[in-house]
Amino acid sequence: MNAALTFDALQRQMAQSLSAGAIAASATPALDARLLLEYASGLSPEDLALKAMQAVPQNIQDEAMDLVAARLTGKPVAKIIGVKEFWGRPFAVSPKVLDPRPDSETLIEAALARLP
Repeated sequence: MNAALTFDALQRQMAQSLSAGAIAASATPALDARLLLEYASGLSPEDLALKAMQAVPQNIQDEAMDLVAARLTGKPVAKIIGVKEFWGRPFAVSPKVLDPRPDSETLIEAALARLP
């Protein structure tokens, strides 16, 4: 990796890798890239935006690309980073649990609509 790579450039490179023609390529490469870079860098979305033009330390570049490689094997982002948002709250996930799914949120909304 190039030591002069900025956070913005690295995120774009990650998204491009995730959208490449690989079988396990992501359907949401930009989102996946952002989430993986946030995890690798330990930065919040706001801090990542503020540091967009700053150089990324080599260890973070390496970690981010390792995470991209894991995603390209078909591993879900939530399983890579260990967190999945559900119903507006973050939940810890691991290989031993099912990921919360959007259709579960629809079920909750329908159930809540029936409550007085």
